[in-house]
Amino acid sequence: MLLRLQIDWIRTYEALARQAPTESTTALRRRLIELSCRLAGHDFWAGPGGTAGRASLRRTAMRRPAGPFRVTGSGAPPDVVRDEKP
Repeated sequence: MLLRLQIDWIRTYEALARQAPTESTTALRRRLIELSCRLAGHDFWAGPGGTAGRASLRRTAMRRPAGPFRVTGSGAPPDVVRDEKP
């Protein structure tokens, strides 16, 4: 789901911002790049209203409550995110 991807992107970005300078950020940076690519390349954006739709998606995702977040050692997502049109 597109909204789930955006929520995961925001949570990953926030986790990266909270990292101490001495901690490794590799897994979080890789996850952020992966999510960015999946968001940008999603089939939903092939239709009209891309820019306004992206802004609306971000606003909606920011209003969602944050759940627990963890990144595995490989940087793989803790659960499978399905790419479905909303």
